[in-house]
Amino acid sequence: MSSLINMNKQFEYAGFVVRLSAYTLDFIIIGLPIAAIVVLLFGLKADMVTALISSLLFSLLITRHGATPGKKILDLQVISKEGTNPTFVEAFLREFVGKFISGIVLGLGYFWVAFDKEKQGWHDKIAGTHVVIVKPLAGIKKFIVYFITAIVILLFMLVLISTAVLIAKGLFL
Repeated sequence: MSSLINMNKQFEYAGFVVRLSAYTLDFIIIGLPIAAIVVLLFGLKADMVTALISSLLFSLLITRHGATPGKKILDLQVISKEGTNPTFVEAFLREFVGKFISGIVLGLGYFWVAFDKEKQGWHDKIAGTHVVIVKPLAGIKKFIVYFITAIVILLFMLVLISTAVLIAKGLFL
């Protein structure tokens, strides 16, 4: 069990699978509605606007509550080096700049969580944050995590297979 000890409180780091599930919940709860609204207002070429609005909202939620809705549902919290909620600047650095950098190299910065001793992605390292477990998963929440992970893995495999078939048929690239 990895842990961070600050202010006489011990935290257990949240791993890749539970964080992937929290991110997926955030995407469903916040990401899709924001993307739909932005597309209606600005058209399909509004990726940066969607990313900026989502990052600002996530930064506000993390600063105020220490978590996004997905993290709240799964009893996770984002903390600063001091063991408190990050400042808005730290949260925005994590959510916008850090996540851009984490994703730009085929998502390696996100996968880094699975191998890092402190379970930090590049976005966490950039902002000096950790995602910690507030309450261990049990019951329905544990089922949700495994269910979401299975769905994401299946979708990822479907995309890989579809892309390989399209490339083989000369319809892609």
